[in-house]
Amino acid sequence: MKKNIHILFLLFASYSFSQSVNDYKAVIIPMKYDFQKTENQYRLQTLTKMNLQKAGFKAFYANETIPAEITDRCSLLYLDLVKDSGFLVTKLFVSFKDCYGNEVYKSEIGKSREKEFDAAYSESLKEAFIGVYALNYAYNGNTNFSPKA
Repeated sequence: MKKNIHILFLLFASYSFSQSVNDYKAVIIPMKYDFQKTENQYRLQTLTKMNLQKAGFKAFYANETIPAEITDRCSLLYLDLVKDSGFLVTKLFVSFKDCYGNEVYKSEIGKSREKEFDAAYSESLKEAFIGVYALNYAYNGNTNFSPKA
């Protein structure tokens, strides 16, 4: 019963945020998250981009050239992968922010009890992306990128 409530909440949360995520043309992925020591450590940026594309997003690394048709930086979402503290558990969640730093979407926390860092981060990221997939992203053609409250 508890798992059904959790799934219902996840679907409700995904639906309520899906409108605003669909306002953005693409997502920018940083080359290094705050908790990483080196760029693309544990292949997290590569896995993030792959998952975003699988979810229907256009995704670009921060050091990539963005296509000329995307002229307004506020038409982009800025992704962050955040590590949550946990004893013997690797916890990650995905956060999308607009150009003003406002959080547009925050995923559920993905967890892993794997001991190997590569496997633990990969499994946690995969779980965190469950909610991102549930957004059923499709750009809606929005061109009004004024600050949102």
